[in-house]
Amino acid sequence: LKLKTIWNTTLDNMRSVRLSLQMMFSGKVGLSDMAGPVGIVDMMSEAATTAPSWQDALLTLIYFGGFLAVNLGIMNLLPIPALDGGRVIALLLTVAVERITKKKIDPKYEGYIHAAGMILLLGLMAIILFKDIFTVFKG
Repeated sequence: LKLKTIWNTTLDNMRSVRLSLQMMFSGKVGLSDMAGPVGIVDMMSEAATTAPSWQDALLTLIYFGGFLAVNLGIMNLLPIPALDGGRVIALLLTVAVERITKKKIDPKYEGYIHAAGMILLLGLMAIILFKDIFTVFKG
């Protein structure tokens, strides 16, 4: 594969993730359209077993893995507490507030915000995990 093809595929994957996020936040897709680790493994297994040859199956799995890497990278940059994007926003806000007020902000407050974000994310992950398990054993 050429480097240009890999770059263009990565950009296409980034556009797909952006469109998916837009559809999620606009309400066009819901929880039933999301998948966690169990659902992803199930999709990868299905994609590999329906491929006409083992070479096609391998390429499909490599492509799927690349898409997941791009997806996770973008998701991690979202400005949600407990994710890296949330930490960047918190850092920018902390610097702005400290410059305006000339006082240091107690880091425990940022910790509380990130802990709350982590609890919400873990709750969402648990819901999606149980939905995936139910879907796999149901189907």
